[in-house]
Amino acid sequence: MKKCRSHDSFSYSLDPKSEIGPDAVPVVWILGRIFAAIIYKWSVTQDCSFREQLVAGVRYFDLRVAPRRTTGKFHFLNTLFGISVEDGVREIFEFLREHDKEVVILDFNHFYDMSDEEHTELIQKLIDICGEKMFVCVEIENLTLSTMWENGLQVIVIYHNKSLKSPQINFVT
Repeated sequence: MKKCRSHDSFSYSLDPKSEIGPDAVPVVWILGRIFAAIIYKWSVTQDCSFREQLVAGVRYFDLRVAPRRTTGKFHFLNTLFGISVEDGVREIFEFLREHDKEVVILDFNHFYDMSDEEHTELIQKLIDICGEKMFVCVEIENLTLSTMWENGLQVIVIYHNKSLKSPQINFVT
């Protein structure tokens, strides 16, 4: 039976052959390649793709991100690197295009080895993919589904970093 849950939402996509990510504890760096299979099994907390999670009813996604120097892209990670952020968010967005009343929460809550410029770049990638469907969470206390539907919004982005103050982002008040 597949495990579909929101913790480390992307971990289904971890690559057992990838380099160790910058979120790894020191002992993993030391023993990394020797215990690669164990690290992989420990890091994968779920079996379902983003689409399978959405079909199963998951609407909150726990996301951890770092730039992967070997690909030049931002990737989700949990000790090992997984799917690129672009590919993962596109997978979620495809589901939303088919289900116009669904709303998802993308909680970008851990960032590793990222500069302010890289945060700006990642935010711009999210805007490019989600566009006018995205609400960036600043004050969520008064947000309702009715408000989101009236404004054609489907994606709430919670972005735990000071770089969120980007002037390129439109906020719904």
